[in-house]
Amino acid sequence: MEATEQLVCQPVDAFNPLITISFQVSCILVISHVFHLLLKPLGQPGPIAQLLAGVVVGPTLLLRINRVEDFFIQASSAKYYQFFSFICRVLFMFSIGLETDIPYLKRNIRVVSIVAGGGSILACMFGVPLFWLLSKVFRVTKERFAFFLLILTVLANSASPIVIRMIAESKFDTADLGRLAVYSSLINEMSCVAVVGTLRAFTSFSGFGSAILVSLVTVSLIIVNKYLSFFFNKRNRNNRFVTNSEVFVFIFLLTSLSLFAEWIGYTAITSCFLVGLKFPREGKTSRTLLHKLTYAVNTFIIPVYFGYKGFQFDLSTIFSKLTLALTVLMILVSAGTRIVGTLAACHYLKIPWNESLILAFLLNLKGNYDLILINTAPQPKIVWSTDVHSFLLTVVVLNTLIIGLVVAILLNREESCAHYPTTLEILNPESELRILACVYVPRHVSGHVSLISALSGCPNAPIKP
Repeated sequence: MEATEQLVCQPVDAFNPLITISFQVSCILVISHVFHLLLKPLGQPGPIAQLLAGVVVGPTLLLRINRVEDFFIQASSAKYYQFFSFICRVLFMFSIGLETDIPYLKRNIRVVSIVAGGGSILACMFGVPLFWLLSKVFRVTKERFAFFLLILTVLANSASPIVIRMIAESKFDTADLGRLAVYSSLINEMSCVAVVGTLRAFTSFSGFGSAILVSLVTVSLIIVNKYLSFFFNKRNRNNRFVTNSEVFVFIFLLTSLSLFAEWIGYTAITSCFLVGLKFPREGKTSRTLLHKLTYAVNTFIIPVYFGYKGFQFDLSTIFSKLTLALTVLMILVSAGTRIVGTLAACHYLKIPWNESLILAFLLNLKGNYDLILINTAPQPKIVWSTDVHSFLLTVVVLNTLIIGLVVAILLNREESCAHYPTTLEILNPESELRILACVYVPRHVSGHVSLISALSGCPNAPIKP
């Protein structure tokens, strides 16, 4: 990755960039907590507060003060910001894969895929004329195919980390609606990464070879993790968790794979997600990784990652009438195609209209893979123009802020939290059934286990004690 090759303090830096980044991260965390305290009574989740904190610290507000700008923006700061953002997304994508409910995804893959693809297909159809318009306005003459993929990704992509945090903080992570939204966003985002990566791979022989190489290294790490997890589980059987040094081994291997993938020219988020998805769930190794990563990701990594996204946003870039009109147009096209397409898919699946509307807005949240493409040069010596970069970044941030507010309002409505009758007689035999067995005396354990085992249904939907 280019950012990792230039992490050397340049002579023109007035301060060590690590000091400025640390101070900036501290400001984002403090301000995001303040915003969260103010907005939580209004029903607004953490990601909105974290985005606003980044906007306040960034060029929109605090960086307009010359002394603050001179302190935060050093000559080599951009590379440090990119590397820090890279580490954040590596860890939270691995954590997302580790927490993925694979049995649920297998049982509902058809429903999840239809919901994920409904809005994306319609967005891609409208993306063609929008690409023609934007290429004329911004005079894009080089790398038109990469620009075309970028426009389609901004329109069709759904940011799974933001959806997951919105659902979790709204207490919908165990509800059917919440899980459907989470896995639809995951399928949507991983599909966008796969499509863009595949199309780029087939543009040149070297690109195809690099894609095969990244895939082989990813599969190799998945196999290595399987045996390492088994080995660490056998060591020190009396310990409940593995040691920090053993956790470091997995993080080191994951980071090495991610650096290799980014250095070759492909994003590492798919590899990190797959490594987490295929990580063995049995034993204390998985338990330790979940215990350590969940706290770090939710309280530090995700807030800083969202804050950095807001930090890049500059409100002054949309003051011109043309830019403002194009920004409004692209947000309307993105939101409109996603809402209409998702509602059509939900109507086909006979999902209630109120849940369909929530799904449509949730899947319109952006700010992960689309931002990676916006901040990534299409070629090693070619970068997007400042106008294109600022415009697309503004679209992503404003879209997430506006849609995030609407989603929070919809999730806080009383009727969206209503529970429907779940009489056992009317349930599909292959649907999921969760049973909570409360045991107060040890001698009752065998009876509860026998009862749960006796209630096991068909092989596709087992009930396991």
